[in-house]
Amino acid sequence: MFDIANSSTGASITLATSHDDDNPPENIIDGKSHTFWSTTGLFPQEFVLSFSSLMSMNKIILTTTNVRKISIEKTVKTDPKDFEFVVEKEFEFSDGQLQKEEFKLTNTPAVHLRFTILEGYDHFVSVHQVNIDGTAVRQS
Repeated sequence: MFDIANSSTGASITLATSHDDDNPPENIIDGKSHTFWSTTGLFPQEFVLSFSSLMSMNKIILTTTNVRKISIEKTVKTDPKDFEFVVEKEFEFSDGQLQKEEFKLTNTPAVHLRFTILEGYDHFVSVHQVNIDGTAVRQS
């Protein structure tokens, strides 16, 4: 198992609902703890993380600030469509400090993941990192 949600492993951010030149969505998967994606205010906000092939996931770890509620969906389709619900969670208030939330999965397959920030504790939230413990699925 290794972090499959990193740009160095072929993962990419294929959609984001807001963009700030200083804090672009690609920062989420750059492997650096000091960079982040910053939203521009209104909710919901979302981003789609895409893998280069079908992956099997066992754990998702999100590092954020000011996120109140998030939903994660997945699809195994080649194109990012027909998403299915994976999990929804409300985060505890952290007064602007980093939030680290873990989502345990069991061999959950995906080619694309859609993260929807439904609510925030502030007008602006940030996503610092998405780490996903998983492996590529061998297809016959």
